[in-house]
Amino acid sequence: MQPISGVTISHCDFGTPVASGTPTVTSPGPIYAFNVSAMTLTNVTIAGHAVNMTVTDTR
Repeated sequence: MQPISGVTISHCDFGTPVASGTPTVTSPGPIYAFNVSAMTLTNVTIAGHAVNMTVTDTR
């Protein structure tokens, strides 16, 4: 099955994540990607942190 690709999520607030992990000043904690290639997050808020990045499943 081909990965989901070319998706952009923008101007969205995902609230507080359930995933465990230590957040840092620059990251809300772990972001898990499964079967995703080049999903772009633009002005997305996760756990109060603005996120602008491209997410790819590197397995």
